[in-house]
Amino acid sequence: MGKAFGLVLIVVGLWVGLEIYTKGMHGAFGGVLAGESAQAPEEQQAPMDALRQGLAQDVETNMRMRERALGDDSH
Repeated sequence: MGKAFGLVLIVVGLWVGLEIYTKGMHGAFGGVLAGESAQAPEEQQAPMDALRQGLAQDVETNMRMRERALGDDSH
């Protein structure tokens, strides 16, 4: 009986750990473990959205510069 209980504890521990690892403290178990000071998912996404926008602008700028450089060489 002790071995079965130990096995159940290991499985539950792995499940809890994977939930927190994959969803974060705020998303795991509906945010029960997040506490009062945790940021909302929208607040956590805001920096990532700004980073994505900046990267997209950089890619567009680089493509325009490359097109200009290739256009200048063809003359």
